[in-house]
Amino acid sequence: MMLMRHSRQKVLLVAIVAALLVFVTGFSSPTGVAHAILYVPVVVASMWSTRRSDPLMLAGLCTALAAVGAELHPEAESLGVHVWINTALAGLAIWITAAGVRLRMSTEQELRESEEEMRAVLNTAIDGVITSDEWGVITSINPAAEEIFGYSHGELDRANISVLMPSPFSEEHDAYVKRYLKTGEKKIIGVGREVVGLRKDGEEVPLELGVSEWGDGGRRFTAILRDLTDRRRLEAEIRQGQKLEAIGQLAGGIAHDFNNLLMGVIGCCRIARSSENTDEIKAQVIEVHGAAERGAVLTRQLLNFSRRKDLSPEPVLIDEVITRLKDMLARLLTENFDLHIDLQAPSARVLIDPGQVEQILMNLAINGRDALGERGHLRVETAVESCEEIGLGGGGGDPRTYVKLEITDNGCGMTEEVQAKAFDPFFTTKAPTEGTGLGLSTVYGLVRHCGGHIHLTSAPGKGTNIKLHLPTTDVEITPREAPKRAERQGPPGKTILVVEDDRLVRAGLGHLLRELGYEVLLATCGAEALSLCEERAQEINLVLTDILMPGMSGGELVGEIGTRYPKMQHLFMSALPTEVLIERGNIAEGEASILKPCSDEDLAEAIAIALKR
Repeated sequence: MMLMRHSRQKVLLVAIVAALLVFVTGFSSPTGVAHAILYVPVVVASMWSTRRSDPLMLAGLCTALAAVGAELHPEAESLGVHVWINTALAGLAIWITAAGVRLRMSTEQELRESEEEMRAVLNTAIDGVITSDEWGVITSINPAAEEIFGYSHGELDRANISVLMPSPFSEEHDAYVKRYLKTGEKKIIGVGREVVGLRKDGEEVPLELGVSEWGDGGRRFTAILRDLTDRRRLEAEIRQGQKLEAIGQLAGGIAHDFNNLLMGVIGCCRIARSSENTDEIKAQVIEVHGAAERGAVLTRQLLNFSRRKDLSPEPVLIDEVITRLKDMLARLLTENFDLHIDLQAPSARVLIDPGQVEQILMNLAINGRDALGERGHLRVETAVESCEEIGLGGGGGDPRTYVKLEITDNGCGMTEEVQAKAFDPFFTTKAPTEGTGLGLSTVYGLVRHCGGHIHLTSAPGKGTNIKLHLPTTDVEITPREAPKRAERQGPPGKTILVVEDDRLVRAGLGHLLRELGYEVLLATCGAEALSLCEERAQEINLVLTDILMPGMSGGELVGEIGTRYPKMQHLFMSALPTEVLIERGNIAEGEASILKPCSDEDLAEAIAIALKR
């Protein structure tokens, strides 16, 4: 094949020199042999010349030389005119044969070059590419696909593609392919969708998959795979950023509510301090306790909303989520705005992560509030609608239904230009310090992720209407069993070591645990707790410890106690949720912990469970 790279001038020079040499030596050979050999240059030129007219030119030259040689040859008298005709015919035949050989060799070369080019593309592609036959046997796989699934080169050769699928898809794959080959029914082929793949180490990986069919002699399939892990991580970061932005928007309302709670607590304390009536004092203490519980509920709502967690779709009652968030939405809007809620889908379930519904509501409420100016109203409505009612082409008895979540404000509205970009990431009409432009784009992504649709209607000065249609599901809500309440009175003879750096919290816990019938030891820090353990290790049954403390943390304390006294049980307590503590590395996954503040009953139950471990 290297001759293909020679220049045209060199090829012609070699062919002409060869023809002249054959012509000169032909006088000492039989004429027929000389004629046959003379056309070798034509064949060579036909194969290797870069211009298709060169073989014709050389064929003419060789024909002329052959004719001259025939006339000058000693046997020329016996040859006659047929030499001219035979020479011309032979030249034409040889040229056609050589041209055919050249065409075939050229085609093979082009095919090899095409294969090399395709191999180079596949080897450098950032997306995974896998080809398989109709039985699911992998016939080729590029390095990107091997990296996605964690296999080394050659490990997947001739393997069945189902090894790259988690259960139950791996078991269903062969049946799906057989059904497609028989009926033509498509679920993935030619459609494209998001799927889950299975790595060699057993870890599942989110993928975007496109499949095409090809092949003449047999049916073949090519799968294009894109690893969505980084995209999912980025989406999670955006969602978390949106939550933090929403919490920032809530800060004013939260401060307002907490200041009211604190003002009420101070007032109750003032009344109790100045009163000599025991019943009056008791009543004021009950009021203080109620105010503290309301503050605990508020902080717990904020923690649940801001918590970073993996999406876990489950059947959700949209009306129930809105009802639960009603107070938070009102707090977000403040008293300058009217919030109207009309819920007409009490039993309709949607398969979605509850946190996604909360984020959708918060983002749309913030967006609506910012459009209202100084005053206005925001309306939240739900209803159940069919495909035909919402114009999705259902018709013909299509049984699918959707929960409509509609948010309407009477704010400034949007121009057509703004509407066209409303769902674009980072697009905003606000000042740079007032918004990220991710609110509506995040809503759009969440709605589309669960198979829903979103429609925006607006006009300058006429407000904005946003309708979300989320597909309903028949999946039943699994009832959560109410935990069995522990006995109010603890088992006799048990001693609990309480480790807490806050004086008021430590005193309150000691008082409660004594009421529950436990012997109580109090420590202000980890070092003091270890000292007590050394003195009274045989008595202590449980260590109830805070996690974030000056000096030695609760996790470090429990680790040290576990080494010295392996039979001593422990229970963590913290004002931060367990998920946050695990993410920060403060405690290990699976460790028992209780969130502060907690009710007397919840603490009694947690201690009873810890003592039984």
